[in-house]
Amino acid sequence: MTVARHGKLQGRRAFTLVEMLIVGALIALFAGMAIFGVQQQFRSNQRKAVIGETRQLATALDFAYNDIGLFPKIAFLQNSITTLRIESTREFGNQDAIFGDFQTHGIASGLQALLIPEKWDGPYFSASQSRTRVSQGRGGSRSMQVPNLPTNSFGSNGFSWPVDTFNNPYMLYCLSIDPDSGGLYFTTETAVTDPNSGSTTLVDNLTDASATGNAFNAVVSYGPNQVPGGGEYANIPGNPADPPGLGTPYGLRLYTGNPADESTPLLLLGPGLLRGNEGATRANVWGVSYANNAGTSTAGFAQDDNGTTPVGITDVGSDDVVFTF
Repeated sequence: MTVARHGKLQGRRAFTLVEMLIVGALIALFAGMAIFGVQQQFRSNQRKAVIGETRQLATALDFAYNDIGLFPKIAFLQNSITTLRIESTREFGNQDAIFGDFQTHGIASGLQALLIPEKWDGPYFSASQSRTRVSQGRGGSRSMQVPNLPTNSFGSNGFSWPVDTFNNPYMLYCLSIDPDSGGLYFTTETAVTDPNSGSTTLVDNLTDASATGNAFNAVVSYGPNQVPGGGEYANIPGNPADPPGLGTPYGLRLYTGNPADESTPLLLLGPGLLRGNEGATRANVWGVSYANNAGTSTAGFAQDDNGTTPVGITDVGSDDVVFTF
């Protein structure tokens, strides 16, 4: 019995160090592949959530437009007329003050501002509850100040602005295409060319009813890199006219401040910063092809990672999510 037992022991073979290393490497490889797959699924779910919300916002904006005749700033879509008036009273001591700068990229006229409280039938939008799930990333809102409301608004944290899963505030682009040059402009202005001199003047649509253009609208998420187009914000110049004290201005976004710094409110650009050369650049970053057709420089456009090839919001290489309506 002892010999047989000894013979069986002699026939056993232990794992060698090489075999153990191979097994460990395979386990690490499969674990890495699993983590990569989870990360890819997480990013896919984030993007799907953003696509769904851009569609919801576009629908909400359309409903609001049908009621009041203008596109309101996205922050106001979440409120009823009662909450808007409470907010206005809290911020400005006047329940109707908020309606003066209610319009996207512009200031409502006196008559429009008077009619908004009568026709507003909100809330029109509510962020999806699924945004709070881990599988779709963070949700919620950011504080955004609106520059043309009464000055005491700068003493507050601003308005609650819906953000995407990458912490970018959603932006509404209302653009018109100049039929002569093919250039893009925000719908607060239109390029009017003098047939005699050939000079082009930007005319404010809100004060000149004859200024017309081929317009389109889009809800835009700036994507994981948090800038318009495919560039890294470190390579993009800021607007020299950006107000100081609200964080470093990054790139050609329609607001100033750093979306990664939640301790400081962001500041929405007013109509004055969407006119002239800088405003034209911010509009044309929608797509480099528009700028090329218009003969404008691409020097101020978003750059790709090597800082050489311009990449607009809708160009190949952009990580932005866009829903046009």
